[in-house]
Amino acid sequence: NFIEYDASQEKKSRIKNEIRTFIDMNKFLLLTHDIKSGRMLALAKKAKEAKEKIEAWEKEKAIAQTAIRKGRRNDNDLKYIYNTVKKVKYHQGGILDYTPYGALIRKKSSCEGIALAFYDTCVLARRSAKLVQCKVKGDNHLIVSVKAGKKWYYYDPTWDIGSRKSLFFKKSK
Repeated sequence: NFIEYDASQEKKSRIKNEIRTFIDMNKFLLLTHDIKSGRMLALAKKAKEAKEKIEAWEKEKAIAQTAIRKGRRNDNDLKYIYNTVKKVKYHQGGILDYTPYGALIRKKSSCEGIALAFYDTCVLARRSAKLVQCKVKGDNHLIVSVKAGKKWYYYDPTWDIGSRKSLFFKKSK
């Protein structure tokens, strides 16, 4: 009841159009060969997006671990995260500009990417945090609210990009 089928010739002809994705310890390795079909391009795009998310998460985790070592006294952990995240160029336009990957890896991002990177890293550093959407001069803007002690404070690293001072760090309003 079994039909023998020699797929070796078919495999040889498809090898140039094949994409292989391997998972190794939460890392994606993407190998592509003359991708021609839209389906293969979609798979390649998904694998690339997954790799970018993992890369951003690993960076957030490393920042959070350093912040935890600095301790909560005088909000040293939050200062470290804030100053690390604000080392970015403000940029809008590309899809990656709205992600933590854009802020932490590419070092250029919009307020959304910067706020998401700050939020994610605060949560990984065991801080209670919330994303807050607001309007600034009629435009949508995203900031982060973090619980420090018994109160919630606002943090906006986007407005402190390029500044040595942290004017928008730990604001009550």
